[in-house]
Amino acid sequence: MRLKSTATPTRFFFTKKEDNNESWLFKSVKVHDIAVADIAIVDNNRPFRGLDYELLNRFAKIVAIEMEKNEFYKDNKGVMYSYFLADLLSGKLQNQKSIEQRMKILNWKMYKYFQLVVINDPKNGLQEDKIQFIGSEVRNIISDCRWTYYKKDFVLFLSRPSEEMTTQHERMEFRRFISENKLSAGVSSAFLSLHDTFRYYTQALRSSDSGGRINHGGGVFYYDEMLPYCIAMLLSKRYDLGDFRPACLEKIQCYDEENGTCLLETLEQYLLHVGDPVEASKALNIHRNTLLYRINKIKEFTGIDLGNGDERLKIQLWLKFNQYQKNDWQ
Repeated sequence: MRLKSTATPTRFFFTKKEDNNESWLFKSVKVHDIAVADIAIVDNNRPFRGLDYELLNRFAKIVAIEMEKNEFYKDNKGVMYSYFLADLLSGKLQNQKSIEQRMKILNWKMYKYFQLVVINDPKNGLQEDKIQFIGSEVRNIISDCRWTYYKKDFVLFLSRPSEEMTTQHERMEFRRFISENKLSAGVSSAFLSLHDTFRYYTQALRSSDSGGRINHGGGVFYYDEMLPYCIAMLLSKRYDLGDFRPACLEKIQCYDEENGTCLLETLEQYLLHVGDPVEASKALNIHRNTLLYRINKIKEFTGIDLGNGDERLKIQLWLKFNQYQKNDWQ
């Protein structure tokens, strides 16, 4: 099938299919002078007349009016914010002068720090009614925020004068909202330049994806906390995570399986509460002396040096990989 296309002086767009002599007339729907959709009519075996152009033009205006009535656009201060955010998220908008011009047009005051949050529904996806609901609720929970619907996700954008992007109350309420509605939210680190928006959007995406796997679909997942699981997710696409298991941990696992012990869990909690054996023993619900006895036993038959930072790093990293594989992170 071949198409011949011409642009009309009245900003309509005309295409003709040569294989069946069918013609289409397109008109862009614009909100705040930004094209947000296209509508079209087909000639139905008769040439287009002036009335067809007029009707299509009027219909495009009606659609634009209805879109502006849409609660998502109203709550988000118009579609222009959404388009600006989408351009930043795509990585296409890199020129600092262009960014500043767009911000000036929007009269959008930015602060020093930025943060992105990706919200999705792991089981059902986001339909239009749910998008509007999320937008309305998030606006009530987190002050002075903007958002857009981008690649089937709800993307929240924050700008704040300090690195503390949200208050403790906002974080608690946001976590409650996400949990009650069985949603997943990935939160990026704070960043300083809008040029890096795509990079930190990727952070938020990975946090949401890896968090959804290890916590069965829902919750709020901060990139700074999720980093080991994000690494596990990326590596698992090409490698068997078992290949990264240190030899000492293989020995411990074999010992546990043969003797019905839980030395690996003991080591994990000991390293998680490094320097505080009392807290580690509380987490395991055992006496401090029992904890230390198990740790000494591990040292004896594996030869590992838990005072060596590199040794601890390799062990803890694989323990996170193991949690990722088992989907049991809480």
